[in-house]
Amino acid sequence: MSKPFTHQQATPPALLAALKKLLRPLVRLLIHFQISFPQFSELLKSLYVDVAERDFPVESAQQSDSRISLLTGIHRKDVRKFRNAPLDDSVPKNPAVGAKLVSTWLEVAPFCKQAGRPAPLFLKERMGQPSFDALVTLVSKQDLRPKAVLNEWLHSGIVTIDSDGKVCLAQDAYIPQKNIDEKCYFFARNIADHLSSSAHNLRNENDLFFDRHVFYNNLSQESQQKLERMTEEQGLELLKSLNRAARQLQIEDRQKENAIHRFNVGIFYYEESTKGDS
Repeated sequence: MSKPFTHQQATPPALLAALKKLLRPLVRLLIHFQISFPQFSELLKSLYVDVAERDFPVESAQQSDSRISLLTGIHRKDVRKFRNAPLDDSVPKNPAVGAKLVSTWLEVAPFCKQAGRPAPLFLKERMGQPSFDALVTLVSKQDLRPKAVLNEWLHSGIVTIDSDGKVCLAQDAYIPQKNIDEKCYFFARNIADHLSSSAHNLRNENDLFFDRHVFYNNLSQESQQKLERMTEEQGLELLKSLNRAARQLQIEDRQKENAIHRFNVGIFYYEESTKGDS
């Protein structure tokens, strides 16, 4: 569905207004974590250079500092500096393993009684029964120690230990609780994909990505809480259904040459009081 990137001659005024609105919560987050404007500005410059070079190439020609400077408005001296310094994308990779562990536990025999019903697991293999050790080893390929995962998950409330000494999954989706690295990983992946989807729809008139929402105001707190519960319950069921289908299709596609695609579907919920808003 993706098409080559081009640049327009005129900037729609509505886009600038939209940017101001969507950047506000980001700036709020930056200030919260003491990321100053000079820091963010330097990061933004490097991204402008990287995106111009990667996504707006010249056909049958090599990118020049001058062309990137023209596209971005960044001085050629800075363009040269950023092109010679690799962009640091050091977002932690391990957090994705946590989501895969829970997904496998929920959907793959013998770790589940049936799809969506995770089985309690002994920490180590006993009498041929599936174990938590085997689950972690299967998913992480020896990269993680099962005992370390267990301790962290007990601390986070993701698992509990029952009276038989078995490890039980306490929630049917992986939700990072306290680890800021994990939260940042999913924040980056999910927001970036949603933004890429919306940006694609702004740039194109056909072959649009599905992007819908429900918005209401003038609601009581009781009504808002009811809608929140509905979102959590029905949204989770949809995601679990998609997870089962995607896992099966991934298995079927394993030997196909065109199995190079990925997808990301997310559901979010937000509410706030609008009292005093103009």
